[in-house]
Amino acid sequence: MSRLIPVALVLAAWSCADPGPGPAPGHPSPEPPPSWGVPLTGGTLLVTHDGRHAVIADPDRDRVVTVDLTTRQVVADLALSAGDEPGRLVEDGAGRIHIALRRGGAVATLAAPTPGASLTRRAVCSEPRGIAYDPATDQLHVACSGGELVSLPASGGALPGGGTPATRQLRLDRDLRDVVVVGTQLMVTRFRTAELLTLDAQGEVIGRVVPPVVKREVGAGLPVAPGSEPLVDAVPAVAWRMLATPDGRLVIAHQRQVQTQLGMFPGGYGGSCPSGIVESAVTVVSPGAAPVAVAPIAIGALPIDLAISRDGAQIAVLSAGNHHVALAPAAALSAPDGNRCPSEPAAAWIDDQLGAPSSVAFGSDGALLVYYPEVPAIVVHSGPPAAASAWRRRSSCPARSATTPAARCSTRRPSSGSRARRAIPRVVTTGWSGTSPSSGCGARRAWAVTSCAARPTTGAPTWPISTS
Repeated sequence: MSRLIPVALVLAAWSCADPGPGPAPGHPSPEPPPSWGVPLTGGTLLVTHDGRHAVIADPDRDRVVTVDLTTRQVVADLALSAGDEPGRLVEDGAGRIHIALRRGGAVATLAAPTPGASLTRRAVCSEPRGIAYDPATDQLHVACSGGELVSLPASGGALPGGGTPATRQLRLDRDLRDVVVVGTQLMVTRFRTAELLTLDAQGEVIGRVVPPVVKREVGAGLPVAPGSEPLVDAVPAVAWRMLATPDGRLVIAHQRQVQTQLGMFPGGYGGSCPSGIVESAVTVVSPGAAPVAVAPIAIGALPIDLAISRDGAQIAVLSAGNHHVALAPAAALSAPDGNRCPSEPAAAWIDDQLGAPSSVAFGSDGALLVYYPEVPAIVVHSGPPAAASAWRRRSSCPARSATTPAARCSTRRPSSGSRARRAIPRVVTTGWSGTSPSSGCGARRAWAVTSCAARPTTGAPTWPISTS
């Protein structure tokens, strides 16, 4: 069963022009956003602790949107400065929502996920990436691309001129990504190397580990160099997302570089296991133990986000390159890689046919929320995934009406093999008001991906929110 709730999001004017020389370090990044859009980063969707609201950081449109999950209505839609590029979010103990502004050089704080709540900002570093809340000290910890790890009070306290009364500023290795609080320690990932740093309560680095190297067969249609071994190394790289499970384990979604030749055929770059030079991976780090490579969960490209249900029973891994989300029981995190690719993935696949998803989150009731920035839309999946043998061919197009003028429908067939997938929920994708839904700057995500002079200032795209 699907329920459709269209809600409006008004866009602000925006210019693609170069803003000119940028400010000094510690302020927003001086480089303008690329004309082809903002990066897909994951971590831009949060469900509040009470389960009532979903908060979306929308980097394509520089906005923060709050949806009431009970009434399924947008209750707050706040514009940021052009080019702020909101990213990771975290909720503190008082219910405030803190958002890392990736290009804005600041942390924005939403006083509450309710109508009329104020939105303030504090400068923190040039390129904030990860953000975490420590309930023991009521502090935020912000990991920055430049290597800064900044701690500041969650309650606010910006200085005149926008400065931040940070309680601590550390200088670590560059390219920091996520930060997670584990007891009195901080766990921090580095993006390109997938390295995990452990910091003690004094801020000293007391440990460094990387996900393990695994072996892969060179077959699957890839060329084999004369004299080469049948197995090659698959080296960890690019740590997209790190979260903690309720029992204290760390889960890292990352990629691996398979040390073989590039196949000169469609799919040669990979994403699947073993069909190319790049594959998606999940590594688990238990307290006091070495990292463990998990048997492949997400068979796809760009594992940019993951989510863990509040009871720890489910895990979801988002593959933006393949436009699907893998949903698996938490027991999959205990299955070692074993240097082989499974004949059957442990996960069911969710494919809503709404473009590339960018973020996932679990609600307090165990429902899985998926955010699609191209529409834009949230799809709420409730109930167990369809089993591998229970594929159902279903159209995603309801009857057209005056309120759904540009609803699109599509019917997906199961791919070859018996990969587990989830039946497609019924979702309405309404057209853009005042602009063409198929060309120019009004084409779905065209505000981010075109090189036109300005975003349209009239019209409002509709946010369909569907539950299934």
